[in-house]
Amino acid sequence: MDNEVRALRLEHNLPAKEIVAVVRGLYPKFDKPLLSKCEHGDLYGVDLRPDALSALKEYAGAHAAAEGQKRPKAERRRKAGRCYVRLEESAYTALQQAIKADGYATMQGWFEETVRKYLDGREKP
Repeated sequence: MDNEVRALRLEHNLPAKEIVAVVRGLYPKFDKPLLSKCEHGDLYGVDLRPDALSALKEYAGAHAAAEGQKRPKAERRRKAGRCYVRLEESAYTALQQAIKADGYATMQGWFEETVRKYLDGREKP
């Protein structure tokens, strides 16, 4: 990549919105279309000024340090456990039809009840 702004954005995985916010601190009229033109300077003849580029490099360095400290997102689902299976098409179709015929609205409902019944049977000696 010959463009330093684009390379910086991709290397540090920075959203365009954050880059615009940093440069706007120096140049209030800077916006996303102008960032795009800076990233494609060979087509538009537009380059980012050196002071704005150094501010971006400083931000990217701080962003990279903070990025390493992020914890993974906590699971927010009420039912976080997941089970799944791959079936042949004919078996899958037959299972879907049988579940609907037995009155279950969803595969989830049927599977939960099946698992509960199985576990209840295993707990009793």
